[in-house]
Amino acid sequence: MTSDRIGVLVEQAQAHMGRRDYDAAIKSFTQALQIEEHPDVLVSRGLLHYMRQHDLEAVLDFTRALELDPSQVEAYINLGTVRLRMGDADAALDSYNLAIQLDKNHEEAYVRRAAAQAARDEWQLAINDYSEAIRINPDSAEHYYSRATLHYKMGDFHAVVADCTAAINLGMGHPHVYKARGSAWATIGEYEKAIADYDEAVTLDKRDGDAYYNRGVVFYQSDQYEQALADFDRALKLNAQSAQILYARGSVYMEQGNYREARNDFRNALKSAPDMVSAHFKRGVAYQRLGQLDKAIDSLTEAIDRQPQDPLYRIARAEVALELGDVDSAMIDYKRAFLLQDDPTTLLSSSTIAGLALVYAELDDQQQASKMWDMLTERNADYSDAQLAGEQFGWSDSLIGKARLLLDSQAQ
Repeated sequence: MTSDRIGVLVEQAQAHMGRRDYDAAIKSFTQALQIEEHPDVLVSRGLLHYMRQHDLEAVLDFTRALELDPSQVEAYINLGTVRLRMGDADAALDSYNLAIQLDKNHEEAYVRRAAAQAARDEWQLAINDYSEAIRINPDSAEHYYSRATLHYKMGDFHAVVADCTAAINLGMGHPHVYKARGSAWATIGEYEKAIADYDEAVTLDKRDGDAYYNRGVVFYQSDQYEQALADFDRALKLNAQSAQILYARGSVYMEQGNYREARNDFRNALKSAPDMVSAHFKRGVAYQRLGQLDKAIDSLTEAIDRQPQDPLYRIARAEVALELGDVDSAMIDYKRAFLLQDDPTTLLSSSTIAGLALVYAELDDQQQASKMWDMLTERNADYSDAQLAGEQFGWSDSLIGKARLLLDSQAQ
């Protein structure tokens, strides 16, 4: 008689669940448990508590089910899932380990444990668990895609391509798998393949702003500036306030020499992301190219204030100071930039030395200026040509003119 009553209550709970009346279902399961505690009923009520985000109640139900029946694999898995949502990845891992000890071929246990490992930034262990899930179910496109995202975090982009390709071959047709593979292709320099994947992503979803943005970045990286602008324009139609997209479009305008539009994009990007250091920097360079040197100094100072250890920003401000005739400020920034650099063989280091040579020339210290420039030509004979050197350093025409005067004085 008792078992019949429990069966009726369980059937009522299942009917309530079918109507998505979860509170009524919990009530029916509770009535059944008041008659007799049963592990399966506890697990069922625990799942409903989990769905209703009653995490503590769910933990109590799964724990009690395991006290009554320690062989309940599903209870361990569900307990781990609740603990993971509660932010206790270590406790979740313990539960998944016990589930796998009971059933070494339980696909879902490996998938859930992978999530716990990922929450602990244990990417390789998470990859291993997805590999086990794939061993058990090699036809799961989702497992391949999930493993691909972890390979991406590990920087193994060829593995990302392989797993995304497997997911696609198994029928996954969502834009995100093409975007993931496209990003991997782009990272390893396979730009045409990356563009092809982003083409597929936007074919699947013409309102996927990320796909347009990512394809635009690849076009930019491959010097296809008009195509990049077109994609960034499309992305901005879908997300007009995105600082990231505005910054990217501004960077294209910089490459095209359209400094006015570049300045506008960097300015608008900073409205929604005022601490974007690179936007302050590039806006400063745009102001410099437009001849608005005081504004250039202000923007570059904003970048330096936010990231004082980056020598690039100090070099840029020093160049503007030179154009303004503020030799003392230029000297300070160049010397500080020099001290901030670890590798004396880089282009940045050469640019610093060249700038110091111009500073000494402005101070009429021709001997020191010539000494600094001779250091450059020892590194690269091309630096004996002021135009070539200036193009290498990204100098304005004004600074190239100063370099030409210095080299002419050396030749006399």
